[in-house]
Amino acid sequence: MRKPRVRFHRVLQAPSKADDPIPFTVEVVPLEAVLARIEKEAERASLAMEQLAPDSSEYYRQSSFFEEARYSLGTLVSQHIYSIKTYYLPVLPKEIQKAVREKYNPIFKELYYRYPETDCWNSVTCQEQIKKPRVYEYNGL
Repeated sequence: MRKPRVRFHRVLQAPSKADDPIPFTVEVVPLEAVLARIEKEAERASLAMEQLAPDSSEYYRQSSFFEEARYSLGTLVSQHIYSIKTYYLPVLPKEIQKAVREKYNPIFKELYYRYPETDCWNSVTCQEQIKKPRVYEYNGL
């Protein structure tokens, strides 16, 4: 017999009569550091593939590591741009929005075109797409 699935909903408010707030610290890792780590994984898999016979099981294993890393790079950048554009910018005043766009659009545009297109739903269906540069235009923040 299967256990019933428990669903947790995200709570956006705290109780108004909370007598003792709980402090916590959020550690933010720079986007470039995360991208560099994933790039190293892709490079490591690519170098391993060069050393192996193309029909070996280890070659296919390294190939899937490479494809997964490339898919992750493209998806991470696209999702990051989308979340900033959709969730964070609209709550800022217009002047700050303009300053953020002027400062970060060139950076995100460069990142956007550096990594592959990932408009498919997972790395398996993107096998050919993740080996090519992006086709879609960068729309900006």
